[in-house]
Amino acid sequence: MKRYLRDLAPEDGDQFGIALFLLDHLDAMVAYWDANEVCVFANNAYRDWFGKTKAEVIGHTLQELLGPLYPLNLPYIQGALRGEVQEFEREIPDPSKGPARHMQAHYIPHVVAGVVQGFCVLVTDITRRKRAEQALHEMEQRMQARARLAALTTLAADTVALSEFLAEE
Repeated sequence: MKRYLRDLAPEDGDQFGIALFLLDHLDAMVAYWDANEVCVFANNAYRDWFGKTKAEVIGHTLQELLGPLYPLNLPYIQGALRGEVQEFEREIPDPSKGPARHMQAHYIPHVVAGVVQGFCVLVTDITRRKRAEQALHEMEQRMQARARLAALTTLAADTVALSEFLAEE
């Protein structure tokens, strides 16, 4: 018998199953890295982004997964491992050779009794937002240019009118 989300209920004791279902169906990338930077969990979106199977991610290090991006992320990784929440944005090249994407990342430390056990990674694609911000910025630039042009046109017309007025006297 096939189970669907509607069939899962916390009172049935299947909270873990519900949580896994939800995590694996998010568009956002979610992963958990232990204090040694070894992957303990990565949802479907996380694995899909890197084009990796579960076996190619779980049990492997962040450095192995990120490759050349690792040094760029290292300050944030170190901050999370010190117990400090990290948030940053970055344009990331698509591992499958598609266009680069703008991402917002959160590294959330997992602290138990004052000791950092690891950290959760939440990465969301903010490319559409960044494109909208860029379009707004370009529109503002055009509006400012038009306002300057209108001011110069008015100034030129006033100068001509003043010259004509003075010439008549």
